[in-house]
Amino acid sequence: GTTAASNYALAARRHMHEYGTTSEQLAEIAVATRKHATLNPASVMGSRGPITVEDVLSSRMIADPLHLFDCCLVNNGGGAIVMTSLERARSLRKPPVVMLGWGEGFTFHDNMSAPSLTSFGGVKAADTAFGQAGVRREDIQVVGISDHFSIDVLIELEDAGFCKKGEGGAFVEGGALQIGGRLPTNTDGGFLSSSHGASCGLYTIIELVRQLRGEAGDHQIPDVQLAYAHGTGGIFQGQYSAI
Repeated sequence: GTTAASNYALAARRHMHEYGTTSEQLAEIAVATRKHATLNPASVMGSRGPITVEDVLSSRMIADPLHLFDCCLVNNGGGAIVMTSLERARSLRKPPVVMLGWGEGFTFHDNMSAPSLTSFGGVKAADTAFGQAGVRREDIQVVGISDHFSIDVLIELEDAGFCKKGEGGAFVEGGALQIGGRLPTNTDGGFLSSSHGASCGLYTIIELVRQLRGEAGDHQIPDVQLAYAHGTGGIFQGQYSAI
């Protein structure tokens, strides 16, 4: 039978076959999240210091083409969010963060019936959320994406419309996802380097709320007004988007 790692490796290998994506490009995602983890004192891997593309490629192979540093942490944790009406939230101690749009997408139940291994329900989820919110992709200043494996981030950036399908590899190159880059992503270190606890998006949303409130400390992005969250459950089966 397959494992989670080998199932995600199928998607990574298929993306490489169809679009020429490289292991070096996937490694850029792991490098960015580790850099962010070094700025987050609550992260699991931050104290181990930054990594390079070469470090990722030289880490042991888990499921070809995914190396150890392409794979998320396996740990536990918990988190919570409180949602209420905007009217009620305005009377609370913390400034409110408004949910402008939300979408979900489900395209298959089992990998054997997936219509594609390179595009999933994130397209519908993102289109729904952006349609509700009435904002553009280029208006987003910070992103949080479930990064169970590095390939998640690349595929979901494409499916969410931040770049065209097949262009994710080029999109993430050159530190584009790092703080100060084109589209800062998983600024707390993500599942890859901060924590997998409360997985499939709760920590992601908490980090984006902190960014929007200016409470992210050393990994704060200045003047954040709009954030995008994208969660993946299972092996790309369940997808949600939030703005």
